[in-house]
Amino acid sequence: MSELFVCYNGTEDCIRILNENELLLNGKKVRFEVHKVNPYFLILRAGNRNYRYTFNTRDEKQIGFLKDGSYFRLSVQNKLEKTIEEISSHRQGTETVFNIKSPMPGLVLKVKKQVGDVIQINESVMILEAMKMENDIKSPASGIIKEILIKEKQSVDKGTLLFRIE
Repeated sequence: MSELFVCYNGTEDCIRILNENELLLNGKKVRFEVHKVNPYFLILRAGNRNYRYTFNTRDEKQIGFLKDGSYFRLSVQNKLEKTIEEISSHRQGTETVFNIKSPMPGLVLKVKKQVGDVIQINESVMILEAMKMENDIKSPASGIIKEILIKEKQSVDKGTLLFRIE
């Protein structure tokens, strides 16, 4: 039993082909017949309805077709391809920017890092003097310093954006 994921117009359906005339469409059993008229035209009978499809684009992963005068683009993936896409998109979507703000008003005594530096979580980035005490401002995450928005000897208020990590 093969499992396919079909996506069209922002809708994704899971199709499991049970045999040559039955499939599960999102868990619902559907009987079907396919009559291929030529390489670009077919008639699909699903349940009690007939559907006529004219294809104008076909490759292994993308299908462009006309149904009742409307154009559709359909993508088809097997379970492995779907899993790879989910993992890949999750990795790309996890890129996060951390905006580090001053926890208190004070004077920036020392900036220890530069834009482009790779840093680890809890690594010291700068020293902020507040009420005669030196406070180590550390990175909340590992990443790359994308921007430093203050300079040494600069006064800052509580909540002032100090630097960004990506």
